[in-house]
Amino acid sequence: MVNELAIWGAFGLSGAGGIAIISFWMTLSSRLTTAELKAAMAERDAASAHTKYDGVIRDVSDYRVAVEVKIAIVKTLAEANTTSLTAAENRVARALEEVRDELSRFNERIDRAFADK
Repeated sequence: MVNELAIWGAFGLSGAGGIAIISFWMTLSSRLTTAELKAAMAERDAASAHTKYDGVIRDVSDYRVAVEVKIAIVKTLAEANTTSLTAAENRVARALEEVRDELSRFNERIDRAFADK
């Protein structure tokens, strides 16, 4: 009877150990499955973020090109305006010289008119 009791006790303990081992492997499998699902979700999120990043980089590049074009246009206009302003300044300077020459001739005529009298 004692031997039978020891055998049944050993069976009971081995059954409990078996249940513990099965429980351990099931818990580990569940955790691995959860980790794999989280990794797949993280990979999907990373791919989405990478796509968004590529879009932002493309937009920034397009904006940079557009700004460079606008800067080139502004520089061209500034050069044209500088040329126009220089030409206008030269015309005004010539006109002032002509007015000065005319005033000098006018003064000379007035001086001759008074000198003759």
